[in-house]
Parts: sequence; C-alpha cells; structure tokens
Amino acid sequence: MTQPKGRQRKPREPKKVIRYSHEGVTDPRTPETGHTPLLPAEEQVVTLPMDNGWSKAIDVGRLSDDGLPVLLDVDPAYDPLLFWAGKRNRREVPVLPLQRNEITAESRIARIIERARNAAKAMTQQPEQTRLFADLEKALRETEKEKRVEFYTHDEGWKNKLICGDSLQVMESLIHYEDLQGKVQMIYIDPPYGIKYDANFTQRVDTDKNDERDHADDVLTIKAFRDTWALGIHSYLSFLEERLYLTRELLSNSGSVFVQANDENVHRVRMVLDEVFGATNFCGIIPFRKKTMPLGSKLLEQMYDFLIWYAKRKKDDQGNLLVKFNQPYVRQKVEGEFHWSWYELPDGSRHEMTSEQNANHDLLPPRARVYRLVSMYPPTYSPKSVFPFAFEGRTFTPPPGACWITSPEGMVALAAARRLQPEGNHLRYVLFLDDGNVAKLTACWTDTIGAREKVFTVQTSPAVVERCIAMTTHPGDLVFDPTCGGGTTAHVAEKLGRRWITCDTSRVAINVTRRRLLSAVLPAYRLREEGRVSAGFENETVAITSLKTIAGGLEPEILELTNEPKVSPAAIRVNGPLKF
Repeated sequence: MTQPKGRQRKPREPKKVIRYSHEGVTDPRTPETGHTPLLPAEEQVVTLPMDNGWSKAIDVGRLSDDGLPVLLDVDPAYDPLLFWAGKRNRREVPVLPLQRNEITAESRIARIIERARNAAKAMTQQPEQTRLFADLEKALRETEKEKRVEFYTHDEGWKNKLICGDSLQVMESLIHYEDLQGKVQMIYIDPPYGIKYDANFTQRVDTDKNDERDHADDVLTIKAFRDTWALGIHSYLSFLEERLYLTRELLSNSGSVFVQANDENVHRVRMVLDEVFGATNFCGIIPFRKKTMPLGSKLLEQMYDFLIWYAKRKKDDQGNLLVKFNQPYVRQKVEGEFHWSWYELPDGSRHEMTSEQNANHDLLPPRARVYRLVSMYPPTYSPKSVFPFAFEGRTFTPPPGACWITSPEGMVALAAARRLQPEGNHLRYVLFLDDGNVAKLTACWTDTIGAREKVFTVQTSPAVVERCIAMTTHPGDLVFDPTCGGGTTAHVAEKLGRRWITCDTSRVAINVTRRRLLSAVLPAYRLREEGRVSAGFENETVAITSLKTIAGGLEPEILELTNEPKVSPAAIRVNGPLKF
C-alpha cells in the first residue's frame, strides 16, 4: 500500500550570519598589554578643572590677580549652588594610554552560536546545515593578517571597547589618546544608588547574588569601594561631579547625557547637572517604572526610578533645537481607557460601549471600529475661526473664548467624511483607533518593568536604555557608558547598530559583560544602503489619518517609527569587532 503523496516541504535555508561594521570610522590602534613605552612624568597627570564660576561666585567682589575680567557662568543672585564636604574646583587625574588585552574574532562568536544550534538540533532531531561562517571568517582573516601592533601611529577600523579601569582615568585617556573629545553622541550613567557594598557589586560571574563567605576573596575591591564612599552622600556627589565634567568634554554639540537616580538623590543630581551643563540645557526628567507590585513600604511605595536628561547644547544661537532627538512612538492599548468608549459597526451605526465592553473589547460585535471623541477647540484663539455650523438639524457655535480648529470648508469636509458627532452642546471630532494606532511616547514610562534574567546585582531593564539610545542617536553614532555593570548599555547599543565604549573597575563586571556580548544573537535590521550602517535602518511606517488631512482633502501622512526598525527574516547578527 503506497502512502499518498503530500506536498513536499522545501528545506529551510539557514539564516545568514552577519555583523555590522562602521564604514569610514577609524580610531587609533591600541597597543597590546606590555607594548606601551613609558611616558614622561608630565604626561601622566592632567588637571581636570571643575568650576563653572561657583568658586568665584562665593566672593563676587574677588577679582583675578592678573587683572583680567572674570566671567561667571554662575550668578549667585539667581543660581542656587549645592555644596558638600570635599567639593573642589580642580583635580589631578592620572592619564595613561589604553592597552589591549584581546580582540574578539568572529570565529569565536561563531563557535558560540554553532554550539547553541548543535544543542538545539540534538534536542529536536532536525537536520540543519552547519556551514555558516566560512566566508565571514575568511574576510576577517584577510583583513587583519597584515596588521601589526603599533602604538597610536596608525588608524584602524573601528572596534567597540570594553575597558577595565576607573572611569575618570578612562575618560581622560579617551580624550587625550583616542581623540574622542566632542565625538560621543550619547552617554548613559547609572551610578550607585547608595553606599552599601552588596547593593552595588557582583562578586561572581556565575550569579548576581553576593555571599558573605566570598568577601575574603575580594578584599581589595571591598577596600577600594569603602574608600570611595567614605563620606557617604558627599563622596557620591564628588564622584559624580568629576565624571560629569569629563562627560561634557566627550559629548558632541548635539549630544545627550542620561543620569539614572532614585528618589533619594534625584534632586541633588539635578543641581549638579545644572552646574556642569547649565540649567538651560535641561531636557527633562523621565520617571520609569521598575516594580510590578509594592514590596511593603510603611509609607507610599515608590515604584519608579528617574532619568535626568541634559543636552550638551539644547539650542543653537538662533534658538533652534540643536540636540538630536527622534520622537519615539508606542502602539496604543486602549482597552479599559474610558475616553475610547465608542464603536462603529459596518452598517455605519455608532454605539457607546458598556462598562464591560470597555474593559474587554472581545465583547464588542464583530468588525467594530473603536473610536473616541476629541475636542474641536484648539488651545489658541483666532476670531476668524468663530462661526456657526449647522449639523444634523442643529447649529453649533464655539463657546466664549474658543474657536473651531479648522475653516468652514474644513468643517464641511469633516461632516462629509462622517467625522463629526455631537456630545451635549458641543461638536466633537471622531478619532478612530485604526487612524494610526500610535501615540507619542511621553515623559512618564509606566510600561517598563525591572530587569529580568539579571546577570548583575544592579541592572536596568534593557527597554529603558534602548529608548534613550533610540531617542538621541542614529545608527553608527557613538554611545558611552562609564558605569558598565552587567553591560546593558553595550548590549543594547550593539543591538541598535551604534558604536559603543563602556568601562568598569570590577573585573567581575567586565567578564560578565564579555560573556553576555559574545553569547548574544541579535536581530539583523534592514539597512537603507547595503553595507552602510550610518545610512540608517529601514523602519516601520504608519499611515496617519488626521483631522488636518481629512479637512484639507489630503492623503494620510506616512509616519516613520524610528524606534521600530524592520528585521530581516533571512539573517541573524553577531557582535561586531570588539577590543578588551
């Protein structure tokens, strides 16, 4: 008996494995460990000025000894100042060239992915082709084989950097030797929230939990940690101020810095940022949810942490916005939202939802179009836009002090399109959910949660960092995180096609991050131009039907969602070249 012939499924082609490289971007060749010659003593220390006028503002009548005019960025009559024990207006900082321990090869990353795929294949018993990386490895070998280790005498193709060292010295080295002053587009700083060792350090690479029995193995780290925070909040503010001044030097004129803080110190951190960057460069405070449920506070439970966002230069001399900003959008979820309480059926009839239907849209009739009623009165007043309008046997006129949002011709077009509906004595605009179904992301992020599958004691949700990077950078831009921890910023920057640098004093943090990066399999986003990350990604788009387009007889506006790049289904991606 013969089996009936069914459709033969075509074998699935294995996904192409790619990496992003950043064309046209170079950095100085970093010497291998031990190949750095000794530097003259005068080049090993630099003076970091940390004074925008506050020390002179203490005594306004004091002039400089050389008789030159004193220009104060801080006016004591208007600008409040924050003082703490140990605050100073300069510091000597050691500055040494970075030294390279290792450059990751694609073959190493390839082996990680290949092992994972082989394990998956063994479990599913599905055959799969294994030749994935030959071309990539060959290209890498041919590119690198002629290069020799030299000390900052030649440029080489850009490699992201994972640096073990104190962030203060690392930032001075990036400025002094790596020529990165004014070239970083975005900096994310997540300083310790407190001064308790267990709350800020991870002792082991295999767990994010600390054990009292392991303390003896990390005695030098504990001593350094306790010395750093010996004065409590005063040490915290000095630590932050010193690094913020260097942050300002690294940022490009259109760049942004995000400093993460909790409710205990957010006010102090903002005052320090005001002093360093200037109050006029404040861009906003973003509360983001970190808990999904209260943990038992005796008073009001704080569910949010905060991002304090400053620009290097928010506006140019003409008052135009200079800071780079991509407006993020979110898909709307209106179930349970009382404003979205109407629906239209295919026969054109319109109905108000019951409370049960509003809470559960599955109870709506099939093919129901959800909509809400929107005010027709703009925030600004124009006497030309005050006129009576007849609709469905009634005449509507704006109330005193208000006007229509469009012209008489626009009102006629809205009525013809069935986009008007009375609500009491007012005429409202009918906004359907499917007119675009996206909304601008605002400053309070209620939809985030704490990090899951943590690899480090303190770890921010990748979604939070991803939004910050997507908002203020473009693909190919440089992102820096002086507080590496578990490597979230580096991981997200790599995912979004940004160049990145991160550092940490803890070797555990460096190794946790290294393992996380080398084991990552990332989505491959479609490039606008083949081989050019800096040209940007192809992003998802939404056709927006608005009151303006209907009233003006225009086609729907095509909105590009820069925070939703299109994924290529035929490829996956591994980390690009990386220096340790």
